[in-house]
Amino acid sequence: MKKVEFIAEISSNHSGNLDRCYDFIDKAKEIGCDVVKFQLFRIDQLFSSEALNYNKELIKRKSWELPIEFLSPLHEHCLKRDIKFSCTPFYLEAIKELEPFVSFFKIASYELLWDDLLKGCAKTGKPIVLSTGMASLEEIMRAVEVLKSNGCKDLTLLHCTSVYPSPIEECNLSAIDTLQLLKNPR
Repeated sequence: MKKVEFIAEISSNHSGNLDRCYDFIDKAKEIGCDVVKFQLFRIDQLFSSEALNYNKELIKRKSWELPIEFLSPLHEHCLKRDIKFSCTPFYLEAIKELEPFVSFFKIASYELLWDDLLKGCAKTGKPIVLSTGMASLEEIMRAVEVLKSNGCKDLTLLHCTSVYPSPIEECNLSAIDTLQLLKNPR
């Protein structure tokens, strides 16, 4: 059984400021986290041009993007602080951009159906952490098969509710046993 690891979700809260990223990493280490996780997305690839034209608020999220040139310095800072660096790729090219730097790939639950993303991450040979919050049992089983058949040997499934904060009545912690069986069928 793997050791429990605590992940500090930095996401896109860096405001495009590398020093702020460093501060998040330092604080995560200080409070005992094992990993920091960012997100690598491009607004123009997350949303259609129609959506961006219709909702100008979405354009403002461009400032939430993690600059590619931050990846190497963030990786180096994490190495110095003895904390793992991870990131969620939200476009296919992000896999190659992240591969030299991340300890593992984290795949968001709403990307669980994107076979090309699953295959691309699996083929790197890096560990994968897969969120399951928005998926049915059948979708999770299919994603696990896609990952394993493309070389993923180290897979962690996260039981998620995708509701923040999660109401206790929606937690269904017994689902963790089911996920364990999906990952390692007897």
